[in-house]
Amino acid sequence: MSVFHKLYLGSDWDYSQFKKWVVEIVSNKEVTMTDNINEFVLSSEGFTIFIKEGGRSATFRSEDYGLNFKFDLYIDINSSYSNWAVELMELAGKILKNIDGDFVLEASGETAYIVRRKTDGEVIVDDSKIGCFPFEHLNVQYKREVITQV
Repeated sequence: MSVFHKLYLGSDWDYSQFKKWVVEIVSNKEVTMTDNINEFVLSSEGFTIFIKEGGRSATFRSEDYGLNFKFDLYIDINSSYSNWAVELMELAGKILKNIDGDFVLEASGETAYIVRRKTDGEVIVDDSKIGCFPFEHLNVQYKREVITQV
């Protein structure tokens, strides 16, 4: 069974700046990287991340949530790696701390469980549909609340 998550991010950063920053934050981990015209790929033991700028998925989700997304990250989870959820929360936390903008993290591309709107900056987490998750590894202040789309 394939397990994946989608992260949508709004930012004033350009694509090359975002890719460079992602490389810096994962540089102490064993990762492989592939960079081509349409997609930047990072692979680690816990997951593989496919990063794109723009596209239909980001546009549709922007409309669904009433937010403005610039980057679309498809995260293919290695569910046999026991620490994937902690590492994913650590990565999400670094993004939340360092990049202003709208943010949504979804399980299976349909269940939002972390949302931040640029307008208020408040991080909302919702484990009502995904079960217990290690949100403490975000290392940011958050509030538990049920997340609904617009």
